[in-house]
Amino acid sequence: MSDQAIHHLRHALARHGVLTGDHDVRTKPGCYSILRITAGLSVSRGPEWFRWPVSSGSWRWHPCDDPEGAARALAALVVREVTP
Repeated sequence: MSDQAIHHLRHALARHGVLTGDHDVRTKPGCYSILRITAGLSVSRGPEWFRWPVSSGSWRWHPCDDPEGAARALAALVVREVTP
């Protein structure tokens, strides 16, 4: 995988019990990668930041050099999504 930031984020997510596959990563030439975590949650990777939606029209930004911190925040969202 050419996108090291997404690669590190996927490994950090796995340590938090959130598994993703290669098919969940979308990369287009000249664009940044997108990682699909769940049906309603995807993470975009910019030059220095991960970005994902947190509420209507609102985004959470997290530095790409801290995949563990991003994984903690994303894992908490996933738990909220699946817990009734």
